[in-house]
Amino acid sequence: MVNEKINSQNSYYHFYDDIQIFTDSTSLLNAVFLDNLYEYIYKNDSTSFWIIEADTCDASDIAGIPFCQSCNVGANLILQNSYKFSAIDEKLVVGSCWDYLNSVYNSLESSGQFRKIQVFNSKKPGPYADKEMLKPGDWVYHINRQYKNIEHSAIFVAWKDYEKGIAITMSYMGLGRAKPAKYGEYDLNSVYAIFRIEDEFW
Repeated sequence: MVNEKINSQNSYYHFYDDIQIFTDSTSLLNAVFLDNLYEYIYKNDSTSFWIIEADTCDASDIAGIPFCQSCNVGANLILQNSYKFSAIDEKLVVGSCWDYLNSVYNSLESSGQFRKIQVFNSKKPGPYADKEMLKPGDWVYHINRQYKNIEHSAIFVAWKDYEKGIAITMSYMGLGRAKPAKYGEYDLNSVYAIFRIEDEFW
């Protein structure tokens, strides 16, 4: 039953400037890292994947399950876990932006197969991380230039405009609001800390 359902799926891969359709089960299995996403996939006749381009980390507008072709297992699990947590299940973590990210990362760290490491550390006034340091799935602390220049933390997903430093992130607005995290576009020219999931066995 499971194999029949997988084989009947059309997988739409939304690249930066192209959409490709795959009908083989291998393409679907290779793109899904989170086991409990399959329950959601099986309810649909087709599945859309939002492809984060290799090397450049560019991506088109949000179009389904995030899949980073050049990322490690841990990064893809962070991307897909946050997507299911917030976009599909619409779960709430009421508190601060930190509380939401901590729940996403803890779900991997608790397995004992992954650990969070710090790859950049500075202060809110700077100096700030170079843009090329960022990788999909990173937990970033940055100055929120769109809202009163306060500190904010988010999951870096992809670049919307690399030259201008505009990124697509997943984050919770914080301030104790009862709303799920969501994707948004943020200026990431002022990143002062970066944490990254490291695979222990891959």
